[in-house]
Amino acid sequence: MSAPQPYEPPPAYGSAQPLPPSYGPPPPTLGYPGYPPGYPYPPARPTNALAIASLVCAFLFAPLGIVLGYLSLSQIKRSGEDGRGLAIAGLVIGYVVTVATILAVVAGTLLFAWAAKVVRESTDPSGAGIPRHHASAPLYPGLPTPDPTTTVQAALVTR
Repeated sequence: MSAPQPYEPPPAYGSAQPLPPSYGPPPPTLGYPGYPPGYPYPPARPTNALAIASLVCAFLFAPLGIVLGYLSLSQIKRSGEDGRGLAIAGLVIGYVVTVATILAVVAGTLLFAWAAKVVRESTDPSGAGIPRHHASAPLYPGLPTPDPTTTVQAALVTR
């Protein structure tokens, strides 16, 4: 086993240090029109405005988001712009929101129809479903129901 090497403190601040090995100059690049020669990156493609509008409208008014999504996909195919993912996201969200809205409207309509049926059956004049708060329902079963005309006459006689 060898003895551990002693720790060397780092060189003092400002002292000359050797530079790391150089890998040579960068490779030559082709210039892009409108950019300085040797510009290493291609210019960014613009994002399709309808794709952005499709994503925004998918949350605000879903059917419009769907229409704008299809329009932007066709424009992106022709022009080569960016934004295909935004357009697809606008389409998917637009469809999901539209289907959820339709299901909510159908469920609300069915719930309203069921509630109306329950109310209609509970106020049936045949007496089958008279609620306890109804005027002709006895408040205390087993006791006679008072007649309002005789009660008023009795109250007037006593005064």
